[in-house]
Amino acid sequence: MRFEDYAAEWKDGQRGLAASSLRHLDSLLKHHLLPALESRRMDTFDHKVVDGFIRTMERNGTGLATQANAFDKLKAILLDAHRLGIYDESPLEGVRPPAVRPTPRGYTFPSPTAGYSCSR
Repeated sequence: MRFEDYAAEWKDGQRGLAASSLRHLDSLLKHHLLPALESRRMDTFDHKVVDGFIRTMERNGTGLATQANAFDKLKAILLDAHRLGIYDESPLEGVRPPAVRPTPRGYTFPSPTAGYSCSR
């Protein structure tokens, strides 16, 4: 079975997704997963293929958050296939996921000398 067909079946099994989650999944499939992997046979996935997928996104300048989201969806699909017995060993074994660097969110408080005045 090809990845495209397996992913479509997997998606059909994702019952209860909110409309926004379904749109996000469709977007990841359409723009990232299927262009790179649609014709690949499911039984040919291994850690090198998954790592190559990540490296391709990096080369194409895909943002880190999108890389992480696309990898998470690929991971979910391949783990499902692994549970069903398509793979003896998980094709994700040894793969280093995209490194998302959290953006520090700080709060800025005005200083007493910032020139604010209160008048009544």
